[in-house]
Amino acid sequence: MRRRTPIDPADGTEEQLNRKGDWIAWTAVAITVWLVMSILVSLANPVVARSIWPALLPVFILAYGYLTVCYFVNRVKRWSEKYLDTLLGQQTHGKEEEAQKIQAMVEHVEEMEKKVNRIEAMLVTDGSGGSGIETPPASGRRVARLGTDR
Repeated sequence: MRRRTPIDPADGTEEQLNRKGDWIAWTAVAITVWLVMSILVSLANPVVARSIWPALLPVFILAYGYLTVCYFVNRVKRWSEKYLDTLLGQQTHGKEEEAQKIQAMVEHVEEMEKKVNRIEAMLVTDGSGGSGIETPPASGRRVARLGTDR
């Protein structure tokens, strides 16, 4: 019975890629077993060896060559996926930094807007058309107005 290993979330992609690459290993084992069996049959019966080996030798070479190519293509695929993930992570990180800067600027603008609103509330136009500055009354003090009264 085949034992399953749990996938680590941090390393899950690598485990899945290894599981997908198992077919290469099993195919290599099957071809090797076939090669060994062919050698044993040819040792037992030299007539079979003369008829089979001229055709089987190129088949074995092509099969192992194909598996080698598949193995290296799989390695290149894993490397490119890892590279692209890293590249995407860097781009995402750069966008996060920009978003944080923009958020800080928005907060700064909101603070400035509050200050402007407070200053605007302090500058009041009085009823006679003149402008004046009102200060909020504090502990029984009178409101001071600056400006011209007509």
